[in-house]
Amino acid sequence: MDARSTLDAALAGHYTIERELGQGGMATVYLARDLKHDRNVAIKVLKPELGEIIGPERFLREIKTTANLRHPHIVPLYDSGNAGPLLYYVMPFVEGESLRDRMDRDGQLPVDDAIRITREVAGALEYAHAHGVIHRDIKPENIMLDDGHAVVADFGIARALSAAGAEKITQTGISLGTPMYMSPEQTAGGGDLDSRTDEYSLACVCFEMLGGQPPFTGPTAAAITRQHMVVEAPPISNLRAGAPPAIVAALKQAMAKDPVDRFGTLKKFSDALTAAPLATRRAPRAALVGIAAALIAVVALGIWKFAPTRTATASVTSASIAVLPFSDLSLDHSNAFIGDGVAETLINALANVPGLNVAARASAFAFRDKASDLVEITKQLRVANVLEGSVQRAGDQLRITAQVIRTSDGKTIWSQKFDRPAADIFAVQDEVARAVINALQLKISSTDSLTNAATTTHNPAAYDAYMLGRYHWNRRTTDGMIQATAAFQKAVSLDSLYALAWSGLADAYVLSIPHEYDVPGLNPDTALTRAERAARRAIALAPAMGEAYASLGEILDYRNKFVEGGKAFERAVALSPGYATAHQWYSYHLADENRWDESLRAMETAHRLDPLSHVITLSLAMAYDGADRFADATPLYAQGLAQSPEAWYAWSAKVSHELALGRQDSAFTALKTALFAGKRDSARENGIERALKNPTTRAHTIDSLAFAGHVVEAFALSRWILGDEATIGLLGRLARFPHEENTSLGFYIALGPKLRALPRVQALGPSLGWVPVVKER
Repeated sequence: MDARSTLDAALAGHYTIERELGQGGMATVYLARDLKHDRNVAIKVLKPELGEIIGPERFLREIKTTANLRHPHIVPLYDSGNAGPLLYYVMPFVEGESLRDRMDRDGQLPVDDAIRITREVAGALEYAHAHGVIHRDIKPENIMLDDGHAVVADFGIARALSAAGAEKITQTGISLGTPMYMSPEQTAGGGDLDSRTDEYSLACVCFEMLGGQPPFTGPTAAAITRQHMVVEAPPISNLRAGAPPAIVAALKQAMAKDPVDRFGTLKKFSDALTAAPLATRRAPRAALVGIAAALIAVVALGIWKFAPTRTATASVTSASIAVLPFSDLSLDHSNAFIGDGVAETLINALANVPGLNVAARASAFAFRDKASDLVEITKQLRVANVLEGSVQRAGDQLRITAQVIRTSDGKTIWSQKFDRPAADIFAVQDEVARAVINALQLKISSTDSLTNAATTTHNPAAYDAYMLGRYHWNRRTTDGMIQATAAFQKAVSLDSLYALAWSGLADAYVLSIPHEYDVPGLNPDTALTRAERAARRAIALAPAMGEAYASLGEILDYRNKFVEGGKAFERAVALSPGYATAHQWYSYHLADENRWDESLRAMETAHRLDPLSHVITLSLAMAYDGADRFADATPLYAQGLAQSPEAWYAWSAKVSHELALGRQDSAFTALKTALFAGKRDSARENGIERALKNPTTRAHTIDSLAFAGHVVEAFALSRWILGDEATIGLLGRLARFPHEENTSLGFYIALGPKLRALPRVQALGPSLGWVPVVKER
């Protein structure tokens, strides 16, 4: 029986081997299916000759130690065993590639990527060293990239091989370690290796990431090992011009021939790599931004008419911070909502600290999964510090890491790791917030609460549901609103006193209104009734929470209760002046009130608070169009549509923008994009007529033309695509949505005098609110 058949027989009933993934000098790796847990795994099988030398007992005894290592950047061991002479262990199947694969493809890596990967590996090694485990074989092949983040494999093999003895292993022709990355003491066969050998190997790997080749090369393994023993490593600046001096110095010290001359710990080596400014740093993850409630009401109203104003440029103060979304390091990436929720909670908590400027959620989250340097973060967000971190949950246990980085020089001014039961997440978040305050040398009493008790919960399940709800709400899709509503409902059922969850539920219902995200089976009156009930419940529980008042103001505006809505918005911006969405929605309200100057100032405030929110950026572009400030609007359209090319409502507004600039061809291109953006698949299959069967894209595209003063173009487009009869029929269908009266008025204008005079058109007037054109409010 061959090795594969032996393995298949031994694993039957537990694992099904699907295919071979690859072979190395010591082992073969297979992709298999874990039958008990219904998941893909990787099974690494040592070569039979190694298995015979090590022996099952020693292998299983030594690997047991490494099986207890639990770190976000260490590939865990699920299982181990033997099938006769074949020794194997089971790991998660990492979907990504190895560091070797990436370097083979890309050659030299960007400086920020190389340093980030090095620091992640250093963190894993520092943790292992603290538990008495030395890896002994750090190399690019043993560093996997899971969603871009490093995870270190093969601790078990290195320990087991070392325990078997170098002499016996060498007789098989297999080396303990890899020559291009082995420390001088390991090359010399020293048995008493410590953490400094891993430090040396990791420095060699970092050198190769930056330089495109290892520090030493040669025709044979012996030639390479001799260089490790006696030749000083060349400075990385020889291969990477412009490498920061801190990195050059750190690599030189970490690759010192004598272990006593190295840093001694991986943490010190990691810190030294960022002791001076880097060219770029990689933020953990990218923003999920979406369409805000009431934007459609603004588009239906047309292009605002604002008076010109100027936006002030804020200076960067030391008491400022951006909280980036915390990375989800779970192997199945099922806890992204926890990382987002932790960051959002910290944003809300830190926003309550007097004198501290905190970047808005959408803008901070725009740096998710982007190789964005600190200079760019400073420029875009106007902050002097960044808080980033990661979360990993395994059953009832939670690990949170966090660090504050100064943007001016990339220096980490505080970092900490928390291993706690999942139920302690509230305490951990409070500790992180207070640590950040201390790191920024701000003052707050130890007895002061960073959050209103009514806005929090002590029910972990309710908190999980709330975070999941916000995660889906921020997706800004119909499916997202459905899932967000269900999650918020679960949160309030678990804790009926959870004000934030009630506010979230109100927001979900507001955006579920037809012509927003058009949740099936939910009519506007039902959605608004449920939204108002939830908002008022949130306010009753937390009267000082501005978010709930902003939700209520939006609901009241939808109900045409503008006086009450205005008071709610005024209360919202007074209670939460840093809440960009409140200013954004208040701007829409002020536009409805014909208070154009104030409306533009409110939107500019929203943009200053949240400059990378695409919906606010695009809303400000439309506002500038209304003020005839087309030059100011043009770059904002480019920025916002680059962030969200599916934003059909913005393409619709851009039609008028291009027409106002006399660019007819660009206007028609924008028009076609607007039509297709809401229904791309059907548009490709059935053309523009099929796309226009979507009443939302149809109504607002033609409507934007009419309200921009291009009535002839709007009328022509309407008749060309829909025909006279269908255009009139559309007016009747719009009568079912009384809150869309401005949209219906735009169509009425587009009909032209002949069609407006028809009796059946006249009969629609009262139900569509055509008279009076401007209501008294």
